[in-house]
Amino acid sequence: MTLLLAVFVGGAAGALARHAVTVIAQLRAKSRFPSGTLAVNLLGCAILGLLLPHLDPVEATGATGVLLTTGAVGAFTTFSTLAADVVALYSAGRRGTASLYLLGTLLLGVVAFAGGLAIGEAVSVR
Repeated sequence: MTLLLAVFVGGAAGALARHAVTVIAQLRAKSRFPSGTLAVNLLGCAILGLLLPHLDPVEATGATGVLLTTGAVGAFTTFSTLAADVVALYSAGRRGTASLYLLGTLLLGVVAFAGGLAIGEAVSVR
């Protein structure tokens, strides 16, 4: 039950943060490009990379680990919205933008995760 509560609390916090970041990014971008979704997915990759070196294998599956990873980061990021955005761009005839957005998100997400992981490992005290 403790793990479910941790996922619930982390998920609520992550979803609220995702909404806030998405709204702020979209307002700043002033375009129809899904910059909010891009922002949360790249930030989420970097945050997960930063967190993992600080969680030992037992912690990672414990309440703290699932609160932060599955709950908060999982609810903060959104693959389904990425997919919906790509389909919407493609359907609107913006095929090049859709392709760049998809490939860019995947490549930059890996780079953001690797960067976060490198920083997390460099400052880890384990």
